[in-house]
Amino acid sequence: MSLMTLQLARWIAILLLVAALSGLSSFESVAAQAQCGVVAQLDFPVDTTAFVRVQDYASASVRHQGRYHTGEDWYGGRDTSAGQVVRAMAAGRVMHAAPQGWGRDGGVVILEHVMPDETVVYSVYGHITENELVIFPTPLTCVGVGDPIGVIADVRPAPHVHFEIKTNNPTLPGAGYAWEDPSAAGWQRPSQFVRDWQTWLQPAHAWHYRLNTSTGPQPPPVPLDDGSLIFLDAGRLGRLTPDGRNLWRVVPDQPVASLVPYADSALIVYANGTLQPVGRDGALGERWAVSFTPDSAPMPAGNRLVFHLANNALAALDMETRQIVWSLADIPPVVRWHSAGDILALLGADGALRVVSADGALLDTAQVRDGAAFATSPDGALLAYTTGGLWRVSADGAWTPFLETAGPGGGAAALAFDAGTLYLFDGAVLSARSGAGEQVWAVTLPHVGGEVRLQPLGTVLLLTSSQGHVIALQAGSGALCNATQAWGDGRAAPWQQLGDDGLLRLALADQVLGLDWARFIGACG
Repeated sequence: MSLMTLQLARWIAILLLVAALSGLSSFESVAAQAQCGVVAQLDFPVDTTAFVRVQDYASASVRHQGRYHTGEDWYGGRDTSAGQVVRAMAAGRVMHAAPQGWGRDGGVVILEHVMPDETVVYSVYGHITENELVIFPTPLTCVGVGDPIGVIADVRPAPHVHFEIKTNNPTLPGAGYAWEDPSAAGWQRPSQFVRDWQTWLQPAHAWHYRLNTSTGPQPPPVPLDDGSLIFLDAGRLGRLTPDGRNLWRVVPDQPVASLVPYADSALIVYANGTLQPVGRDGALGERWAVSFTPDSAPMPAGNRLVFHLANNALAALDMETRQIVWSLADIPPVVRWHSAGDILALLGADGALRVVSADGALLDTAQVRDGAAFATSPDGALLAYTTGGLWRVSADGAWTPFLETAGPGGGAAALAFDAGTLYLFDGAVLSARSGAGEQVWAVTLPHVGGEVRLQPLGTVLLLTSSQGHVIALQAGSGALCNATQAWGDGRAAPWQQLGDDGLLRLALADQVLGLDWARFIGACG
């Protein structure tokens, strides 16, 4: 018997008891009440474009003796939150509804949801109340996604809704805080739960694989020619089949710093400076050592791997000779980089952009405000898109304006070329420019942030971000084809690859995801 069948049986048993106590006369009426349905759609309980998350999940609270927050607090602004409608996250059964559930801190509603994978979760809404238009739902009745279940109560100096997702205690509101890590005690991060399920319920969703690290696959997975991926997850190696199944796992005997493509498979870079090939079957090859200690993923530049070292230096390793060909001192940790022709652009944690030549010479250092985005121009030069505009950086490190009308860029910007067209995203507006620099089209993409990538894919332009955005637009007009937003993490850069099998594979925060590209872009294909 499946979990869903057992859950339905439990519901019916509860409702039969309710029927006996309330005088319901037929089993049919009880069974009808039990059919709240499997979740087919999710959304946040408030409008996230108008509300902000003011206290995050699992954050320690000084007001509560350092206990961890078991949910998220969403606030709509001064003098505007109180009275705002709170809606059901998804279809489900009302397990608890008490206008005084938290006493002077307001009421609580708890809903039970059966997910498509037959798991059962409970959504909790706290600091809410009733008014003349919205009353609390009746326990053991069904609600639909978006149904009003209360309004934000004016019980705090900053009225807000406390939103939780948990897997136990369906009728107990709890305290909103816990002494132990909430994720180890049955709670889940609400925004992550909603965002991920919104993506998994997309018709184009083919598969997903959850990772054990919340900072995402760093470095990105290594794609193989059959559509499978070798990946690093919390120090362990694995290989995902083209349909998202884990084929094997390998646990190295020492900490792993990185994983990079090598021959027809991958190369492990250990934190102690040892390198080791890993075969397509998971077999580990012969190790060799280098005379440095890397502290992050290497930056491929031609046939060389450029490493940032623990002593704040760079070292370039020739992969054919396995020799260090140059080193460069006094380089702070690198937060973003790009290789264009013979030069390497390195955006440091100190806010400086350093341009390094192919032989390791520091060509230029420029202080940039709010980061930068990079691309390679059609003639092979480096382009840097900063708050000061779009610049061309020549092989000798000289900066010249590339497009005077580009406007300011920065860390949330992105750019890409395709067939003579330049695509620019300035953090809010995405535009297409002709070879002469004239604007062809422009669309506003609100609330897109983090590290953004643009990739032309035939007639479609794909935008991804570290915040989990996946947006497809018509390259010729900017019309929206489709969009979704999975859970993202600013510490994990997005990665994507469109395979020959028609699957778009993405690495976003703590998951690797497969989307059917033709279904995702629909009529844009």
